[in-house]
Amino acid sequence: MNSKDEEYAISETYLLCSFTIIANKNIYDTKYEKYYKDNMIWYNLQNIALYTSDIAKLLWGSNSKNSNDRKKVREILNVTDDFYINRFENENLRDLRNSLEHIDEGLIKFNRRQHIMVEKQVIGNLYQTIKVGDKVFTPTKDETLRVYDPHKHEFFIFGYSFNLDKILDDVVKINNNAVQWLSDNNIPYFVTA
Repeated sequence: MNSKDEEYAISETYLLCSFTIIANKNIYDTKYEKYYKDNMIWYNLQNIALYTSDIAKLLWGSNSKNSNDRKKVREILNVTDDFYINRFENENLRDLRNSLEHIDEGLIKFNRRQHIMVEKQVIGNLYQTIKVGDKVFTPTKDETLRVYDPHKHEFFIFGYSFNLDKILDDVVKINNNAVQWLSDNNIPYFVTA
């Protein structure tokens, strides 16, 4: 990457971090009942998964070969390889994002393994008995298509999961460092017409 590539990568990382923070805020701040009925929680959860995937690609690349290429950007943003969103260190996140990027294949793969399909979308505590309509069951991440546990702030889909608190910790740090670098280098990161 040259310096202009780095500038664009940092600007885009800032933007994607901002989107992720907004989606997280929407999940934490909204009244649950209406929010769930409107499917907005699933919208924001899926967007967070996709935004963090793109952030990880900008910081570590799509494969280990171009991870070295992104090293300078990671250094500028003070990002280390032990960050939760690192797609190469966290296989669960990588597999979740790949499943979302190839949702057709993910659905077929999920459907072919043993699972419970009481509801396609469950909001509640995993591993605790819940009642959906007249059915009582104990959802697990492997047996339920899509689950959000609001107490643990975890999203599960296709048996893979991510923790919103851990993602938010990473994203806020990256965002703050991106804003600082863009500001220090007089690069506009927020422009209005």
